[in-house]
Amino acid sequence: MRLTFAAVVLLVFLSGCASTGDWSSDTPTKTSPKASRAARVNLQNQSVSKVYAPSDNLWIRIRDGFQMEPMNNPQEMEQLRWLSARPDYVHRSMARSSRYLFYIVQEVNARNMPTEIALLPFVESAFVTHAKSSAKAVGLWQFMPATGKDFQLTQNVFRDERRDVLQSTDAALDYLQRLHNQFGSWELA
Repeated sequence: MRLTFAAVVLLVFLSGCASTGDWSSDTPTKTSPKASRAARVNLQNQSVSKVYAPSDNLWIRIRDGFQMEPMNNPQEMEQLRWLSARPDYVHRSMARSSRYLFYIVQEVNARNMPTEIALLPFVESAFVTHAKSSAKAVGLWQFMPATGKDFQLTQNVFRDERRDVLQSTDAALDYLQRLHNQFGSWELA
């Protein structure tokens, strides 16, 4: 998790997307939970291609939702150095994220979670939806087969919902909320 936070800090620093603008009143916020429920996307009737982001404000929205404190430990500093030395890697990952990041931030905000969590796929898969680890974790959120089944993500010869951005995001946020309830800390979750 510490490396995740380091990556999040570096992403925001490198993004440089500081622009101005206001979010509409129906956007989920910490102070408006009723708007959060109304703004949730119905996963049955939606696709990622239909969710459009006001990109000029997204990074401001992400930074404004930060809730986790920097750890400032050696592992975090090493991750910052590694990412700083690879701006092309960060740029490619951020370009891939542009298709999904607004939706993920919207869902994170709807659940009143720290927006750092929306950047977790950067660390897990570099926003590659078909990523597969040697341990058989798959997708944007890198679900292991058993964990995916635990969160009702279909995995068969025809379909693997661990690769589905909408389904896996919903499952990942459910999982992170479960871990937060169990450990009482977003850092531990």
